[in-house]
Amino acid sequence: MVDFSKISAVDRSKFFRHKTDYELLGRYLEENISLKPVNALVVGVGNLEEPLSILATAAETVSALRSRGISINLAELLKLSLLEARTKEEISPVYSLGKGYGSERSLMGGIFLTPEQKKNLPQHPLKPRFVDDYPAGFELRGGEYFFSEEVVDRVQEAVREGKFDTRIQEVIDRSAIRYPIIFFNNVITHLGADGERITKDLTTQLLEREGIVFMHHSGSLGDSKGVGGITKMVEDNPNFVHLQRIGPAVYRRKI
Repeated sequence: MVDFSKISAVDRSKFFRHKTDYELLGRYLEENISLKPVNALVVGVGNLEEPLSILATAAETVSALRSRGISINLAELLKLSLLEARTKEEISPVYSLGKGYGSERSLMGGIFLTPEQKKNLPQHPLKPRFVDDYPAGFELRGGEYFFSEEVVDRVQEAVREGKFDTRIQEVIDRSAIRYPIIFFNNVITHLGADGERITKDLTTQLLEREGIVFMHHSGSLGDSKGVGGITKMVEDNPNFVHLQRIGPAVYRRKI
């Protein structure tokens, strides 16, 4: 059980950073139900923003499947494997979306306000659009939206079992596991000159055939930014003939 009394909150979140990623993920999970959970590798976990977003998406998929009479739970649908260069002690997860200040139609995050201003303005739960898109992944409690207890339980399990203080190349060199899903977002730019080589190794050695890899990043790659940088690196590049683009910075391994 999760002790929600010890959970911190944020005024402005970075969850669901790339909306199309989660739309594609939800469709993939619905189309690939099996007797075993889909195993997704998440490289570079931040403060668990992406793992939590992935699990909330999966929770909504579970809800949709149950509405069609399919008996399944979150643990049976998806399992996360986390890989992070930092230690577990350096990860500071946040499970609440926090409160906003002002009118319900025009809420402002507390990061923009002084303590005195906060004291004089009405408070309401922050409800980003993704809460409406993936309601099964959230609970309203005590005037704030939290990730659901099931989502939090699953992400904490992934942290306990994850590989922390570990370099990507170590896993590529040693792992005998192939994954149907890999999230590699916002990592390539941190790898410098090794980024292209490690991306090739990751998608040839760790990604299953017909598996999908999410490679969004928010920084520059070469002389291009964002999706343009990924497109320039991958497409028309003989190192990536095994990948087929299926969404913005999302690719399927075809061979």
